[in-house]
Amino acid sequence: PHFCQGLLFCGMLRVLSLARSHRTDLSGDAHTPLSPDQGDVHVLVFLTTDCPIANAYAPTIHGLVSEFAERRTEFFLVHVDPDVTAEVARAHAEDYGHQSPALLDHEHQLVGYAGATVTPEVAVIVPGGEVVYRGRIDNWYGDLGKKRPKPTRHELRDALDAVLAGEEVSVPRTEAVGCYVPDLR
Repeated sequence: PHFCQGLLFCGMLRVLSLARSHRTDLSGDAHTPLSPDQGDVHVLVFLTTDCPIANAYAPTIHGLVSEFAERRTEFFLVHVDPDVTAEVARAHAEDYGHQSPALLDHEHQLVGYAGATVTPEVAVIVPGGEVVYRGRIDNWYGDLGKKRPKPTRHELRDALDAVLAGEEVSVPRTEAVGCYVPDLR
């Protein structure tokens, strides 16, 4: 008999398989971005190389990476444009000073897992593969073309602080503002 005997069961198997799968970054190192070790937290930062809002967030992303580096939190830059090559992604990292592992998501497996729709959008993943927060980094951009002088809410930081303190994330979903995730061809 066929192993997958129902859509729900088969779907759960695919999600578990994806969560445990290794992804290779631009340096050739293997990671399990959807499966952090016990006590660790992973942050997926979805981006495209040509999104001005995502690029404007580079200094904020660097600050968060530094702030949470000693707190068992690993950030992954997830390039969602199916046409971006490793060379273009490397140049982008160099141009914007990104140091976090960068992953190419040409098939939108990570996009689909997290439910990301725009760049920059983030997902906070805890052991077991649960997405406990998805949305904006902060409220610097209230809408397209509407940028505050500085953010007044810091949802990603708040979510990470809560998770690392063993608490529930009080606001698990927010609407990110940016460029739409490109369609697959």
